[in-house]
Amino acid sequence: MLLSIRDALRGTATLNWSEGVPVREWEGIEVGEARRVTALDLQGRGLSGEIPPELGNLTALQELKLEHNELVGGIPPEIGGLANLQRLWLDDNRLTGGIPPELGNLGSLETLALSRNHLTGAIPPELGALASLTRLYLSGNQFTGAIPAELGALANLEHMNLYDNHLTGPIPPELGRLARLRSLLLFDNQLSGTVPPGLSRASNLQDLHLRGNQLTGAIPSEIGTMANLRQLGLSSNQLTGAIPPTLGALADLESLSLSHNQLTGTIPPELGFLTNLQSLTLNGNLLTGSIPPELGRLIRLGVLWLRDNQITGPLPAELSALTELRQLTLTDNRITGTIPREWGSLTRLRYLDMSGNQLSGMIPPELSRASNLQELHLRFNRLTGTIPAELGGLTNLEKLDIQGNQLTGAIPGELGGMTNLRYLDLRNNQLAGALPPALGSLTSLQQLWLSSNQLTGAIPPELAGLTNLTALSMGYNQLTGAIPGELSRLTNLQSLSLDGNRLSGAIPPELGRLAGLRYLQLGSNQLTGEIPAELGALTNLNILELGPNAFSPTACVPSPLRNIPNLSMGRLPIPFCN
Repeated sequence: MLLSIRDALRGTATLNWSEGVPVREWEGIEVGEARRVTALDLQGRGLSGEIPPELGNLTALQELKLEHNELVGGIPPEIGGLANLQRLWLDDNRLTGGIPPELGNLGSLETLALSRNHLTGAIPPELGALASLTRLYLSGNQFTGAIPAELGALANLEHMNLYDNHLTGPIPPELGRLARLRSLLLFDNQLSGTVPPGLSRASNLQDLHLRGNQLTGAIPSEIGTMANLRQLGLSSNQLTGAIPPTLGALADLESLSLSHNQLTGTIPPELGFLTNLQSLTLNGNLLTGSIPPELGRLIRLGVLWLRDNQITGPLPAELSALTELRQLTLTDNRITGTIPREWGSLTRLRYLDMSGNQLSGMIPPELSRASNLQELHLRFNRLTGTIPAELGGLTNLEKLDIQGNQLTGAIPGELGGMTNLRYLDLRNNQLAGALPPALGSLTSLQQLWLSSNQLTGAIPPELAGLTNLTALSMGYNQLTGAIPGELSRLTNLQSLSLDGNRLSGAIPPELGRLAGLRYLQLGSNQLTGEIPAELGALTNLNILELGPNAFSPTACVPSPLRNIPNLSMGRLPIPFCN
């Protein structure tokens, strides 16, 4: 019988099961005192066959581990006759079909693991009879229908993972009867209805994740009585109403995620009592009012996401006490006032985004003390004054986005010290003066956006050192002089925008070497001479803007450009060359 099981299971894999080898030496086999097989552990063996019904004849079997293989076909109902089975691991295979209701007969079963297969159909209510079950893992399948209320009878259950399926209907309030339950993971399904207040009766629950469903109604205030809760995830639902202040009583809570709902009202200052909290995400709601200064008490907080709300008022200086903070996003709110200088003490901060608010005043030079910053986003505010030269000391910075403010003065040459910078966006301000040649030292830079300012002087040839650059935009300034031929060394360039300046001289024929160029905008300048035939080699161009300029009366567009598919040249009163 065991050899027939071998032949059915192994597929293309190799097992040492044979008549010439004692059964006790067979791979993955454990034999008890009565010379009967008690355990079959063939996890991760590359098995690719089907699970044979003959396994149901191994009536002394206590453990069946076939996970992490490539098994196909269905789960044999005969397994439901293994009265001594305690652990059944079939996860990470390619099993299909439904769960046999006969599995509900396994009265000794402690672990049922069927996750990450291709199983379908409803979860059998018969599983509610598994009185010894402590772990139920059914995630990552294609189960449909409702969660059976009968699962609320699993008095010994500690972990229930049903996430990443297609389950519908309400969350059964009967699950609140599971007094030993420690984790309830139902996220990424299509569950509807409200969050049952009765879940709070599962007093040992530590992890409750319901995100990515279609839950409606208010967050039950009773959740605040779940003293052992460490993880609460309710994001990406359709929850409404206010955040219950009672959540501030969850002293052990480490993660609170309520993002992407329709929550209203203010952020409760009581959340400041959650001194073990490491992550607080409230983004994508309709929250109003100001940021409570009490959040500055969350000394272990590493992630604070408040973006995409309607938050008003100033930025609390008290947040400077969050010395463990790594990510802070306040994007797209209605926050006013200045950026607190005290925030320079956030030395572990890596990501800071305050874009799309109504912040005013200067950028504090003290932000340069946040030496671990990798991204700083301040776009679309009302910031004034100059760009602090001290920001050049942020050597870990990879993205600096200050576009759409009212900044004045020159671009500090010290910015050339940000050696890891990949993205620099200063467009749509009132910056003036010459471009600092030191920007050519930013050898990691991939995108440089300087358009729509009041910059003057020549384009520094040192910018040719930015060999990783894919986008260079300096349009609509007051730049003068010739276009440096050295820009032809930017061989990764896909977009070059120099339109709307006062550039003069001829178009450098070397630009024809930029083979990957898709956008070339040189219009509205004072360029003279002929249009170089070398531009005809730019076969990837989508947009070419050359006019108006002051080209020679004999100038013509190189005829090879006519053959570039999808090329748009706009209104150009210059004929093609013969």
